[in-house]
Parts: sequence; structure tokens; C-alpha cells
Amino acid sequence: MLTEQQDLQNLEWVISQKYCMMLSVNLSCNSYRVVEPAHGQASLIAQAGTLDALFLSARQVTHPEDRATFEKYFSREALLRAFSGGRHEVSLEYRQKSRDGQYHWMRTKVVFLHRERGEACAMMFLRSIDERKQAELSRAQKLSRALADTEEARRQKAEYDEIVTTIVNHYESAYLVMPEKDLCTEIRKAENCRFFRSDVPYGTLVRQYTRKFVQPAFQEPFQRGLLRPIGADFELTYQKTDESWMTVQCMALRAKNEWILCFSDATKQMEGVQARQDAMEYFDSLVSDAVLSYTINVSRDLLATELEIDHNGVNQKLLPELGLEAPCSFNEMIRRRSEKVSPEFQKSYLAFFRTDYFLKIFNSGVYEAGIEYDVRDDTGAQVYMRIRNTVLLKRQVGTGDVLAVLIFKDITEAYAKEYQQKQVLQRALEEADRANHAKTEFLSNMSHDIRTPMNAIIGMTEIARQSTGDIAKVSECLEKIEHASKHLLCLINDVLEMSRIESGRMRLAPVPFSLAQACHELMDIVRPQMQKRNQTLRAAAIDVEHEAVIGDMLRLNQVLVNLLGNAVKYTPERGEIGFTVREERGRTPEDAQYVFTVSDNGIGMSESFLQYAFQPFTREENETVNQIEGTGLGLAITKNIIEKMGGTIVCDSAPGEGSTFTVRLPLRLQPHGQSELPLSAAQPRCALVLEVDQQAAQPLCRMLQQLGFATDTQNAPHCDESAYDLVLRGDADSRTGCACLQLRRKACGNLSEREITERVQQPIFFSDLCRALAGIPAQAPTALPQLNYAGKTVLLAEDNALNTEIATALLRRIGLQVEHAGNGQQAVQMFAGAEEGHYAAVFMDIMMPVMNGYTAAKAIRELRRDDAFVPIIAMTANAFADDREKALHYGMNAHIAKPINVRTLYRTIEHFLGSGQKQDVGML
Repeated sequence: MLTEQQDLQNLEWVISQKYCMMLSVNLSCNSYRVVEPAHGQASLIAQAGTLDALFLSARQVTHPEDRATFEKYFSREALLRAFSGGRHEVSLEYRQKSRDGQYHWMRTKVVFLHRERGEACAMMFLRSIDERKQAELSRAQKLSRALADTEEARRQKAEYDEIVTTIVNHYESAYLVMPEKDLCTEIRKAENCRFFRSDVPYGTLVRQYTRKFVQPAFQEPFQRGLLRPIGADFELTYQKTDESWMTVQCMALRAKNEWILCFSDATKQMEGVQARQDAMEYFDSLVSDAVLSYTINVSRDLLATELEIDHNGVNQKLLPELGLEAPCSFNEMIRRRSEKVSPEFQKSYLAFFRTDYFLKIFNSGVYEAGIEYDVRDDTGAQVYMRIRNTVLLKRQVGTGDVLAVLIFKDITEAYAKEYQQKQVLQRALEEADRANHAKTEFLSNMSHDIRTPMNAIIGMTEIARQSTGDIAKVSECLEKIEHASKHLLCLINDVLEMSRIESGRMRLAPVPFSLAQACHELMDIVRPQMQKRNQTLRAAAIDVEHEAVIGDMLRLNQVLVNLLGNAVKYTPERGEIGFTVREERGRTPEDAQYVFTVSDNGIGMSESFLQYAFQPFTREENETVNQIEGTGLGLAITKNIIEKMGGTIVCDSAPGEGSTFTVRLPLRLQPHGQSELPLSAAQPRCALVLEVDQQAAQPLCRMLQQLGFATDTQNAPHCDESAYDLVLRGDADSRTGCACLQLRRKACGNLSEREITERVQQPIFFSDLCRALAGIPAQAPTALPQLNYAGKTVLLAEDNALNTEIATALLRRIGLQVEHAGNGQQAVQMFAGAEEGHYAAVFMDIMMPVMNGYTAAKAIRELRRDDAFVPIIAMTANAFADDREKALHYGMNAHIAKPINVRTLYRTIEHFLGSGQKQDVGML
């Protein structure tokens, strides 16, 4: 029966035919192990042990005359020095006593290996050279006698030639070297050594050959060996520049001060050494993290040994758990083991682990195979480990049996990580595919959405041109052109906004503002859309104690307009829209958390679409949505703005039931912001709140209670309102979003003898109630101002002819004289050449040839004249927040985005050119 050691040796190593013994040496660890044992004789060397012990025992049997030389070269310290010095090998010929008590010539060669983990490793080869030494000695003696006997010189020369021929016939090429004459004579020549020529000095030949044909790593030892003084024999295996390997040997003929130089091809030999080295490294990698290893005689269905591999002090064999002990039947072990294998892997497991299957693949030329499967852990719980088995197959020398090494690895953790990585990559791939698909659909939708208003603009323009005599028809066409133009502008703005967000160029501009005023302006924007669709608006402010806040009001307005605009678009006529704002405690006393809720009872969204609702270029595909204008960018822009402001947004929706968006935003509180307004001393004491939505009535009651009212809520159609001093009708006009507040004279001693009725816009904030009770009306939207600036001149810097015509017409409409400059440089020259005070203001485009608007504004500010700080108003298509900031940085006073909003233009002009003007308005 084969032992475990014999099985592993047959499988691990390729037997060298040249050396009688081969050892694997680890100089760093002071260890060795026999890779290939001696052939045909018992070895004196143990199978494994320490190098120090090995060299000590070897010195004891070395011939006394050779012992000093042996100790010089073969000790662990000497070999480490040679390794560190960059040597590739160390070899020595010496005499050693054998078991028969006689000394025999031995040759020991150590070849250093460089391993990645930094350990100094080597292969040691031992060979008996007794026969060669005896033959060499005999030939040398014959040659010596032949040369010494002058009377038989001719016979000795013939004998010498015969001896030399006998020696060199074993090599591909050979040369007779005469150092004293610096010559070499060709004895035998091969194609790969044609470089040596007898007409060139020997030293020159060696140096030329070294530079041209020897790899740099071997050049120094090669040249030093071939140019050495006559002495000991020399042998070196080196690599040529064509990647082949050669062995060069110098055999000294001491009697004549000459030597024979021989070359032989060592490529196959070195390939064998490399193959053995690669096999060692591969086997090491296989067992590096294995937990169990088995040696198996496949031909005889025999599991010979079970080798446990110690990892972190844990050893556990498998056979005892299965009720088996080595040696045993391999097939029986597999049958018992299969009971623990996961059901989904049992079929493949039993099909793979069969001796007949191993024999089949081995006979087909496959010598390595593997399988992965899940197996229950040792606790018996339904927890599975992922196991990888690798099988190495080889035929046994002598018996012809097929042998195998079976290696077990627990790869549960690595498999889990790999699975997670695959899942992440799969999700990323799906996300990328979905994004690409969405962008493709977006381009298709954009083509349709852009062409729709463009078609309206072009069509209505043509109809207006044909209807010049019909003022009503022209007016109708212009109104439709204006509507289509605004829609087209929204499409373009959405695309540009998304582009800036994705490129990371979106910036916030925090300013102090009133939350109540912002919400009322928001209602003013969306209310006309609701009224056209006969939709009901219900708005409420809940527990808002701080109305004076600091934040990016424009971005907040953009977010809420997007959400309310979607609610209006996706809610059918006579539907209901809800909007609430609620204050919660902030993280610090200096800020507060505001919760904005936008709800509707519209078409809603499916659960599958909700997970993609906030991604760009995404719209749910159904007949209703496809008929509604949109780019699929609104929610993506909204989410990015909210996250940039440090907030969150969530959506709850269902098809046919509507949608509810909840936005949480942190806003800083103004240091001295108070919403209350002073009230007269005589105040009503009893209030009735009539509100259909009782949930909305509660915050109104709390606000009234803060003002000293006792409150009551009723919803009956015939309640006695005369019993109350104040009646607040929260749902007085749900279509306009206004509540009705009635003050009765009996409780208002300081008011006139009549009943006062105030209308309060929803959502009702505390400041709104204070204003209503104090008799201060809410600020109404300003109408288009009626201005007249006859006699004043402005400078317009604009390079586009159509934009110049539009701006000039709008400015002249209010009496301004307009002088035009085609670029920034011309604008600076015209301003510098005019009398001081000639220009009341400068309207500056940004993107102009020769000199842009930023540079031109800076140049005007640097002029040494009293009117250098004239109002400069940017009027440009660079319409984002950072564009406004950049305009102010370069000395401009205000920023108006194109297309020009007439109300904004005239309001800005009134601010700077009217009475009480200021130097800076910021972001108008």
C-alpha cells in the first residue's frame, strides 16, 4: 500500500534524470525538504530537517582535504551572503565517504530562486561524478605522459588529439584556449557559437560575445569565468539574448597551461527546472488556504490519507464525522458526504465525485478539475458554506495506477463578497441601461415637446400676418404665441438646470425673507392655473412660530412651484390640491425644520415607477401622462435642489388616488424676526372658526388663542354666528384660496360702528391674522407701472440685432432715449467720450465680441469721473444664480435674465431712476 508521502511525491515533483537527488531549500527558515530522493541507493539524508544539521552531517563525511573548501561554500550563512550578493548559483566538486567506507567524488549545485514573499529559497542538486573524475584523471595522466615524453612526441600528439576529441564529442562546440598567446583554436563548432573565430584575440572575442549574446544578468560571471587565470575548472549556465540557455565549461590542461572551452545547449534542462519551480508555486497556491487535503488511488477506489491543514490553530478532519477512517473507500466517503450537500447541488456533486469520472477525464488528457457547491455547516443548522474542491490527477510510476490529490477550500466569505460585487455591478449595469434608455426616450420626447410650441409660434405668427386688419384675431394670436414661448422657455430652462446640477455648478444664494410672503407669492403663481381647471385649493400653515428666515428663496420657490405645478397638471378638472407648511424643532436654536406638503387627488403613480420618479428624463408611460406637456426633469431638479439645501423629499402615491410629496428643509432663523404686529388694547374675546377641514381649523384656533381669543369650531349650516365677536370662514372661497374674517362691533370698541370684513389669503400665518385684526390690508400684486422718463438717456450694449430692437422698443415705451453699442469695448468708449451725467443707466449684455460685459462694466467703474458708478444693469441670457453673483462681482447693480420680463425690467428701472433709488438691488 502506498504511503501518503509516496503519493504526494509522485504527484508534486517531476523527477530529474541528471541529478541523483534534489532538495528544496528555504534559507530564510533554515529548512530543507527532499523533493527527489536518491535513485538506486539508500540516502544518508533525512527527508526533511534544518540546513544547519544537514551541512554538519555532510562535513563529517567529507574528505579531510576538501572539508575546508566545503565549509567555505556550504553553510547557511555563506549561501545567504551569496544570495544577497546577487549570485545565481553556487557549485562545488568534492570527495565524500559513502556507506561502503570509500570516498567518492560528488558535485553539489545550489540554484537560487527569487520568491515574491521575500524569502530566500533555492534548489539543491547532488550528483555523483566519480566516473567522470576517474576518466578525467586518466586522460590527464595520459596527456601528461604524452607531453612529457619528447621521444614519443608524435605519438603523444595523436593520443592528445584523440583524448580531446573524446571530450568534446559530448558538447555542441569546443575550443582549445591558449591564454599565454591570447588565442583560441576551434575544435568543434555549432551554429549557435559561430561568433568564436581563431583570427581574433581570445580576450576580445570573449568581451564581444558577452556584450552581444549574453543577458545582462549573466555578463559579469560569464566574462570573469572565461578570462580567469588557469586554475580550477569553471562551469556556468547562462541565458542568451534570444532567451535560450547555454552551459559553458572550462576544463584546464594544467601541464600545457591551456584549457578546453566547451558549450552545450541547456534550454530543455532549464525549462524543466522552471517547470518544476512553477509546479511548486502552483501547488503552494492551491493549498495556501485549504482546510483539508486527501490522497486517493482512483484506480482502486482507495482514499489513502486525510491531511488536515492547520489554519489559525484550528484542525478538524472530515472522515471521523462520517464514521470513516483512512484508508477507506473514496466512493463511500462521497456518498455519506452528499447528505450534507445542498439539494440544488447534490446531482452535480454525485456526478463529479466518481472514480470512473476521474478516470474518464484523465484518459482524455485532463489532469485538473474543480467544482463548487454548498454544504451545511458542522452545527447541523440550515446554514450553508460554499466549498471549492480541486482535483489533481497523475499516473503512478511503476504500477500505472491513476492517483489524485483532492483539496478542500472554504470560500464562503469570498463567495459572499463576490456575489455582492456582482449584484452591485448588475444594479449599476441595469441603472446605466435604464439611464441610457431614459435619455433616448427623453430626446424623443424633447423633440416632440420643443416642436409643439415652436409649431404654435410659427403657425400663430403666420395667422397674425394674414390677419393684420383683424385686431382681435392678432391679439388672440399674440396671446397664444406668448403662451407657447413661455412653455418653450420652461423646457429649455429645465434642460439647462439639469445640466448644471449634473456638472456640480449649481450654487445657493441665501437671503433673509418672509416665509409667509414667499408662500403667498407661490399661491399667486399657481392659482390662475387652478382656476382654469376649476380645481380646489386647500392651504394651511401649522405651528409656524418663526416666519422670518434665511435661505435661498428663489430655489425654495422653484421647488414648490415644480411640485404644485405637477399637482395641477396631473389632477383632472374639479380636483383638489393641498398645500401645508409646518414648523418643527431644528437641530440648533438658530435654525428650524420646515415641512412642506403638496398633495392632490389626481392620476397618481404606480409603485414600480416610484423608485425611478426622481431620476432625470423619466416619465411614467400611460395615455394620460403622454398627453401632458413635460420633460421628465422637474422632479429630478427638485430633488437635487432639496438635497443641496440639506433637505429631503419623499413621495406617497397610488394610481387613481393621487400623490403626496413631503419636503423637509432646514432654514436659519433671522436673529430678530417677529411676525406679530401690535394690536389695539380693545380686542374681541370670542371667535368662531368655520372650516370644512377640521384638521386645518386647529392651527387657526391656536393662533387666535395666542391673540387672547376663546375659540370654537362649528360646521353646522345654521349655527348662531351672532353669538361670536369674530367669525373666520376658512373655506369662504376655496377656488381663490382666500378666507373671510368678520369683526363685529360689539366687541370692538375702538372700531367704527359697523361690521368689518377682511379677506385673508391662505395659507394663513400668524402675521396675516395680526394684519387683518389691526386693519392693515395684505399687499396686493403690483400692476405694470406707468412710467415716463422723457429726457433721460441710457446706453444699451448688445451685439444681437433682434435683441437690440426688442430692448430699444421696451425702453423707448417709457420715454427713454437709447444709444446703442455693438460690443463692450465700444460701450466703454462711448461712455468715456460722453459728458458726465449724460447716461442715466447702462444696460449691458454679457456675451459680446471684442470685449464681454463683465470686462466692460469693470472698465467703466475704473474711469476717473463722477458718474463712474452709474447704474449698470446686466441684461443677458446667462440666467443662473452664479451668473447673477458674477455680475455683481464685476460691479453691476442688477441682473435681468433674457427673455426679458417686462414687469421686472420696468420695476428695476423705477428702482434706480425713480425717487428714493438705491445703489444696489442685488438679484432683481
